[in-house]
Amino acid sequence: MILPELGGRVHRAWDKVKQRDFVYHNEVIKPALVGLLGPWISGGIEFNWPQHHRPDHLYAR
Repeated sequence: MILPELGGRVHRAWDKVKQRDFVYHNEVIKPALVGLLGPWISGGIEFNWPQHHRPDHLYAR
């Protein structure tokens, strides 16, 4: 399940062979203020490259 309203996050993925989820997901989406950039939700896959989580993201530009 892809959530375009949350930036295209992959929220849920289903393995058809094993008949189970292979990506952790929450039944309830509740944004939290985590970090400097605001809303964050747990679970799913968040694609944030190249904006965050790289060696130089803390350096002043």
